[in-house]
This record gives sequence, C-alpha cells and structure tokens, in this order.
Amino acid sequence: PQPRTNILEPVDEKVIQVLTKLDEANEGEVFDAGVFAILIRATRDEYLIDMYIPNLVKSLDTLGRLLFNLYYHSDRLKERYGETDYIKLLDSVKTNLENLGDLVIDLMQKDIDYYAGMLAESQQLAEGED
Repeated sequence: PQPRTNILEPVDEKVIQVLTKLDEANEGEVFDAGVFAILIRATRDEYLIDMYIPNLVKSLDTLGRLLFNLYYHSDRLKERYGETDYIKLLDSVKTNLENLGDLVIDLMQKDIDYYAGMLAESQQLAEGED
C-alpha cells in the first residue's frame, strides 16, 4: 500500500469497519502497530513526521527572533508587560525555544541535508505565493 497523500483527510469508511471488527474480535486488546499502519495506508512512518519538520524549524526561528527582541527591547517590554510578567515571558520563550530545539533535533536524526532541502523548497514555494 502507498502512503496516503493527505493524512488529514478522513479515513475511508471501509477501514473504520475493519478496525471495528478487529477491535471486537480482539476483545479490547491493543492492535499491532504494523497492521494499523497498513490499514490507514501510511506505511512510511517517517512520512508522517517529515511533512512537519519545515514548519517546526520555522517556529524555532520565530521563537529565536522573539527571544532576541525580548532582550534587545527589554526596557520597552518591561514597561509594557511589567517587570514580573516580562521575566515570566522571557523564561517561557527560552524554555519553549530549548524544548522545541531538542524536539527538532530528535526528529531530524535522519539526514540534515534532506531536511535542509525540504526547508529550501518550502521557502521557494512560500515566496512564490506572495
């Protein structure tokens, strides 16, 4: 079976019927992950992750830019948010940046050049839409 082109589309009713029958036959036991992947026609598990990497990297970039601005314009932002809320905001952005960075690194354990190509392609498509 080929991977579904859009995993966000609703699953075919026949697949849901098969899953229901399997669930009833197994009396509540957990499905084998391999069988489940075949039933939803998503045999390449990396495909399910790869499509999100460019957006995660863009989000990482955005958080980095936000952190830079928080430091660079700290006086104005402390006035706007107050000292205590500014510190909470700064801490939150730093924590999220670190956590998202760790997640991206973990998900990109494959080949960095592959993802760099995906990012470049995504950027070209975004520039073409403007």
